[in-house]
Amino acid sequence: MTVVQYGMNTPPCPQCDSVSTVKNGFIHTGKQRYLCRTCHRQFVLNPARAPILQDTQDQVEKLLSWAKRHPVGPARSSNGSPCGGFAVC
Repeated sequence: MTVVQYGMNTPPCPQCDSVSTVKNGFIHTGKQRYLCRTCHRQFVLNPARAPILQDTQDQVEKLLSWAKRHPVGPARSSNGSPCGGFAVC
């Protein structure tokens, strides 16, 4: 069994490998959350879910920016009424 020594009993940051991390509360499942003081990333040890890949994040941003440029408004009838020509919707 390998024993890993962390600075001040906190693990190194998975993003920048800094040992300047502090405890930062708990997630909804009760696992300890940590904060890196160097890059400000929050993380947990052995997460149940994998982090979202950068390619996926880029694709979501691209789709959201497209959706903002192409808003979908309410359907209108030929007379301009949102009720389709009926007196009461």
